[in-house]
Amino acid sequence: MRSWRVWVGFLISLFFIYVALRNQDFGHIWQALREA
Repeated sequence: MRSWRVWVGFLISLFFIYVALRNQDFGHIWQALREA
């Protein structure tokens, strides 16, 4: 059985991809992540 952290990271990644595709504003998201 995989660690729960693997699933959490996977869900967060899917969430960010979903938001990026939905808003078509991936550049802004990437910049925000780099500045964080």
